[in-house]
Amino acid sequence: MDPDDLDDVLAKVEWADYQIDALEKGLKEFLDRKPYRLRPEPDPEGHGLIYFFKAAAPVPRAVGVQTGAIIHAQRSALDLLACALAARNGRPVPTDTCFPFARSEQQLADKRTKRKIRALSEADQAAVLAFRPYRGGNAPLYALHDLDRMDKHRKLLVCGVDRGEVAFTGSGFLGMMAFFEGPFHDGDPVARWDARGLELNISLDVTLAEVPDIGRPPAVQLLRSFSGMTRAIIETFR
Repeated sequence: MDPDDLDDVLAKVEWADYQIDALEKGLKEFLDRKPYRLRPEPDPEGHGLIYFFKAAAPVPRAVGVQTGAIIHAQRSALDLLACALAARNGRPVPTDTCFPFARSEQQLADKRTKRKIRALSEADQAAVLAFRPYRGGNAPLYALHDLDRMDKHRKLLVCGVDRGEVAFTGSGFLGMMAFFEGPFHDGDPVARWDARGLELNISLDVTLAEVPDIGRPPAVQLLRSFSGMTRAIIETFR
């Protein structure tokens, strides 16, 4: 076995990491221009303040394009991994080999799904299936596949703004702290806040549209978690 036979596979993840760094830098520059802010107004019911979302500029369309390209590189690294494992098993040109995904555990056991890894050794097949690449089995892994699949066919990677970190400072009395769900558009309420002697601090972050079984984590955070997961899967076969 060539100890370097997975280097090209890892190169996909390394490219993705480089692009994530660039995306993070671009998003920071965008957010530093204060395209969004929170506007506090008195609660009409007399309970402290309501913070409203105020938008000055939309998330650049290129962010969604960049995000889709990164996800595709991470997902395709898994297909390259399957092909590399097939080559280890004496099948250097496995035209129908790819990393298997299924909508359920039952479908993963189906012959048509298993055909995708039949060129791999039995041990490697078992190792791949142990990652539970099906909906409900391994949520982050299936989310990577699902986002890549849907991004190819429709505009899924719509980026919006949601809450980032929430903190309050000072010393005093907190009467109420409640939050609304994003993504936020101009004029949407973000939080209700009723306190004495305390100051509320809410950061805003760019997130993807709702990710099945994952929610709405910040885009960069999600992409880095995908890279870490994909790299760990690849390294399993070193």
